[in-house]
Amino acid sequence: MTAEDDLTCREAIAALPDAFAGDLPAQAAAAFDRHVAACPACRSFVHQYCETIHAARCACAAFGAADLPDTCVDVVLAVIRARRH
Repeated sequence: MTAEDDLTCREAIAALPDAFAGDLPAQAAAAFDRHVAACPACRSFVHQYCETIHAARCACAAFGAADLPDTCVDVVLAVIRARRH
């Protein structure tokens, strides 16, 4: 493990949509997991992100849908990715 493998908070948050979608390469996913485990602020942010996705799924279920459609998740992730560029 080198310092080059460490993520800043900004890098970890930028990687969050890909981490959530399972799209990070193994080394990047491991660096993300290490950072979130060691950083209370990012851990809190990731928790809020997951709670938001959960709340959206619950809201969708309340209106009769069994799950939040993948297209909705894709749109949300696309917006998040676009904002980081």
